[in-house]
Amino acid sequence: MAIGQGWSSGGYFHPWFFGFLFWLLPVFLFGTVVFLVARWLAGTGGRQGHQTGHGAVRILAERYARGEITKEQFEQMKKDIQR
Repeated sequence: MAIGQGWSSGGYFHPWFFGFLFWLLPVFLFGTVVFLVARWLAGTGGRQGHQTGHGAVRILAERYARGEITKEQFEQMKKDIQR
């Protein structure tokens, strides 16, 4: 068997043997990108809501510190926000 004969069209293995699978690569890459973007967007929305809750508690604490609300009001509003 001469060098390269196995890699020619007369051999058992052709260089383009797996060529029909290369169309799957862009499909998998596109699917991965779509999945990661969707996951990022879903995670961003959840974190924004979580941060808003902490921001509201911070505002309540500032109002309590300024004497605008009583301790009982502060505790009740804090419970309402954290639900």
